[in-house]
Amino acid sequence: MRSNPLALAACVVALHIWNAAAPPRRPALEGAGMSPTAARAALDRSREALRAGRLDEAFAVTEQLQAAFPSSHVYLAQLASIAHEQGRPEAEAQYWERFLEVAPVRVEACPAIGQAYDRAGRRSEALGAYERCLSFDPDHPDSLFFLGRALERMGRFEEARVRYERGTTLAPDYPDLQIGLARAELRLGNIQEAVRRAEAAVSRWPDNSDALLAAGLSCRSAGRSKEARRFLERGQDRAPGDCDFPLVLGGIDETEGRGAEALRDYERALACDPQDDAARGKVARLKGRRD
Repeated sequence: MRSNPLALAACVVALHIWNAAAPPRRPALEGAGMSPTAARAALDRSREALRAGRLDEAFAVTEQLQAAFPSSHVYLAQLASIAHEQGRPEAEAQYWERFLEVAPVRVEACPAIGQAYDRAGRRSEALGAYERCLSFDPDHPDSLFFLGRALERMGRFEEARVRYERGTTLAPDYPDLQIGLARAELRLGNIQEAVRRAEAAVSRWPDNSDALLAAGLSCRSAGRSKEARRFLERGQDRAPGDCDFPLVLGGIDETEGRGAEALRDYERALACDPQDDAARGKVARLKGRRD
C-alpha cells in the first residue's frame, strides 16, 4: 500500500516532540531486558524506517519497544499512527484505546480515535469515542465539531445543532463549525436561518466547497434556484471531485424542466461515484423517458 508522504511527515514531527521523554524512564523496572541504549537505538531505527516509508519495519521495531515498555504512551501513539498509514483502522483504534489507558494527556488521541472507528465502519463506537474526547475537554472546538458531525450523520440533527452552536460560540473563526450549524438548521427545517448562516460562511470563506454546497442546498430549499445554481456551479469548479454538486444541480435542472441538462448532470455524478445507486437510478429514469 502506498503511504501518504505528508501524513508520514506529520507523524514524524509529532513523534519527535513526543519522544523528548522516550525511551521511558526506569527501564530496569519495565524494560524486559532492553537497556536504555538499546531502546534508543531501536527508536532511531523505527523513526528512520517511518521516514523512509518502510511501514512494516517501523511497526515491528515499535512493537518490540512497546512490549518492553508497556506503560509508554509514546510507543502506543506511534503504533496507532503506523497502523493508520497501513490502512488498518481497527488496529489503529485499539492502539488509541490502549493509549487512553496510560497517556497523561488523553485528548492527544483525539480526534484520531474516533476517525479510526469511522474508517472501520463502526459508527456507534466512533460516536462514543467523540463523546469521550469532548469529556476530556468540554470546550475543545475540534471535539465539538467531530461529535456534531457524527450526530449529524446519524440523523440526530438537534443534538448536532447544539454541539455546532456551542462550537461557534467558542471558535467563531472555525469554518467547519459554522457550516455544520448551517447544515443542521437546514435538516431541522429552519430554512431561512440555514440560508443566513450558509451565505455568511461563503462570504467569509468564498472558496470553501462545503460552504458553497450548504449555501446551494439552503437556497434551493428556500426556492431561490438562481442563487442555488450560482453557489453549486462555483462549488463544482472549486471541488470537481465532489460528487454532490452535479447530483444537486441535476435535481434543479430536472425540476425546472431541463431534462437534457439534468441527464448530463446525473451522468457526471455517476461517473464521479459509480457506486451511487441514486445517480444510477436517475440516469436510467431520464434515459427511459427519451427512449
